[in-house]
Amino acid sequence: MIPLRLYLYAGAALALIAGFLWYRHSLIAEGENKAYAAQAQAAHDQAVKDAKVTQETVDGLKGEIASLRDHAVQPPVVRLCPASRPVRAATTSTGTPDRSTPTGDVPIVSDGTGSGADVGPGLQELAEACDVVSARNRALLAWARGISQ
Repeated sequence: MIPLRLYLYAGAALALIAGFLWYRHSLIAEGENKAYAAQAQAAHDQAVKDAKVTQETVDGLKGEIASLRDHAVQPPVVRLCPASRPVRAATTSTGTPDRSTPTGDVPIVSDGTGSGADVGPGLQELAEACDVVSARNRALLAWARGISQ
């Protein structure tokens, strides 16, 4: 028969091992919780920073578009004048067109009173659309630089 004292020693040894394992587990769990909390805080900080950069970018874009609208100029009269005859490039001895010298007459309309259609407003709209696209692209680049820092 095993004496009672050996059972007590075995129980004490098991209790110490169980306590050590519980302590180690609690340290690991605490470290994981701290890591998760740090990751969550970093994600929150990045989200706040991204929202701030995004808002600054949107405000800058709106300001730039408003500035473009405020500084828009009235387009001058721009007329397309049809040529009196087709203009062709002169051929060279090799048979390829030589585009270095002018080969036809283009009507000169200096005062905007030609017979062609006025394309000034269309050109102005195209220029304004290009300005908006350029402003949007600059804003996107600024946003990308802002969130990557």
